[in-house]
Amino acid sequence: MEISRRDWFVASMALWPEIAAAQVHAQQKLKFEYLGDSDAAEIEALVETILPSDETPGAREAGVIYFIDRALTTFHKDQQRAYRDGLRDFQAKRLALFPES
Repeated sequence: MEISRRDWFVASMALWPEIAAAQVHAQQKLKFEYLGDSDAAEIEALVETILPSDETPGAREAGVIYFIDRALTTFHKDQQRAYRDGLRDFQAKRLALFPES
């Protein structure tokens, strides 16, 4: 029996309460706990290119940005700096490649 990545993800949520809480946060899409609105919008655009919407929902519909936000305040708190630095580096590279007019 073949299991999809999405099915595996849903099944694995029950194993980790923090991941389950992050999933609830993603479903509710209330407010960001760690990310600012502009950073969240930029990261959401990036993850949407990885999991785009097509005949099935993509990252945006799944609330992935809210999951990431919650993860960065709980079980992946140690990754906050990596996200801040990575986003800053990405923005600098984008600006170097495509200077704003």
